[in-house]
Amino acid sequence: MFWDKVSGLYDFFETVYNGRVYQGLGKRVAKEIGQNDIVLECACGAAA
Repeated sequence: MFWDKVSGLYDFFETVYNGRVYQGLGKRVAKEIGQNDIVLECACGAAA
């Protein structure tokens, strides 16, 4: 699949180019989720 082929590039871009925002978003989302909340998907990303 297309996304399987580009997932490594996506991860690299998010880590190097946009890392601060990417990490900040994860921390912000984590604060909004309670221990007993049901979450369908959260912080899903490429699995390279």
